[in-house]
Amino acid sequence: MNSDFGIKMIFISMKKYLIHILVITLICTGISAAYTFTVAPVYSVSITCCSVNAAPNYDYSSSNLVNAQQELVNDYIEIIKSDKMLTVVRDDLKEKGYGNISVKRIRSMISAQQIDDTSVFTVTVSGTDRKEILNIANNLCENVESVIDETQQRSHAVDVLSDKALLAPVKVSPIVTKNLFIGAAIGFLGSVILFLIISYYDRTVRGEKDLKNRFELPIIGTIPSWNK
Repeated sequence: MNSDFGIKMIFISMKKYLIHILVITLICTGISAAYTFTVAPVYSVSITCCSVNAAPNYDYSSSNLVNAQQELVNDYIEIIKSDKMLTVVRDDLKEKGYGNISVKRIRSMISAQQIDDTSVFTVTVSGTDRKEILNIANNLCENVESVIDETQQRSHAVDVLSDKALLAPVKVSPIVTKNLFIGAAIGFLGSVILFLIISYYDRTVRGEKDLKNRFELPIIGTIPSWNK
């Protein structure tokens, strides 16, 4: 173990193993690039909805109504992910000739979240098949209002703000620059830590101080290096 391991020794170790560090960094970056360009890309498309009719008999300027509309957003999100909603989507897609997609698969592709503390929420459909997720998103646009109205026994409980004609899948992963940066960072930091550990446990004698620390014996003299 090197007992005189400090900042100076860290720089000396990094300089000594610089080529190794660079090679490992490049290898990790290459592995990250290979993964990025071979893994199937994931696309997503989102629709935006708004809770608009929490209680028809309330004054729409009332703060109570605004709060009620915001609180109902979580209920609407759960309805959208429910078997009732997804069964309608599955059956409608099958009827239109888009294939027989299971309710379980559709649910795994759907996520939803409220936008801050508003009565607006987004429903996102993600997957590797752009056409498939677009069909599901379009179908949600067509059916989400009627299913929520029927479940809540209310007229026009939500309003779909997105136009299905304008929906377009967007690639969300993998992100090339992000993955390459992560690969390079892991390779660089990992190799630096590895070679610092190697240097820390290096028992190479570099001078009188190393001899004194290791053997605790007096130094009688040193033999100088002679050049011919």
